[in-house]
Amino acid sequence: MRQGSDMSVFRKTSIILASIAMFGVSACVSPAKQSIAEVEAGNYTLDKSHASLVFSVKHMGLAWYTMRFDEFDATINFDSENPENSSVSAVVNPKSISANHPDQGKEWDEELANDDRFLAANTFPDITFNSSSVSVTGDNTGYITGDLSLLGVTKPISLEVTFNGSNSVPWAPGKTIIGFSAKGSFNRSDFGMDVYIPNTVSDEVRFQIEAEFGEN
Repeated sequence: MRQGSDMSVFRKTSIILASIAMFGVSACVSPAKQSIAEVEAGNYTLDKSHASLVFSVKHMGLAWYTMRFDEFDATINFDSENPENSSVSAVVNPKSISANHPDQGKEWDEELANDDRFLAANTFPDITFNSSSVSVTGDNTGYITGDLSLLGVTKPISLEVTFNGSNSVPWAPGKTIIGFSAKGSFNRSDFGMDVYIPNTVSDEVRFQIEAEFGEN
């Protein structure tokens, strides 16, 4: 009985200490700054632990079937005084596609990644985006236009972007963190992927990006 009681006390103490530590860390983080002008200009690298890339196609005209890529990277050259001069580049690993199929699981992911009808990742190991222009539409909003390379084809696309703010953390003093949301769409047939169009799977692909970037 004594050993069980000691273990119970130990668990409770550990939980309390962990809660205090988390509260302390949270209390040290200030509200995000909303002004782009306050951001330090320079190069920023994607924080992969705080980023997501999801995309959807419409299935049989009924619902948007949503998938994600788990491995991608991006960099931003950020000009806070003249945001139009900023640039971004990104690369996605098509083999990291995740459809979260309840029955086929990884088998379905591998088919989507490697089958020549879909992403043909063994032939085209990277999906890339490189910006060509930035246009500002509001205090924290704009459009990024650039070249998307998919399946060996390069076409221009535009992303609607929102700057969510900047911040810093106690464990990385002096380093600015910036956050963005972005969304857009394109037709997959423009890149040579026309399987199951139009009635089974839509031509239109919609994507949503949430990302934080750390100052280099």
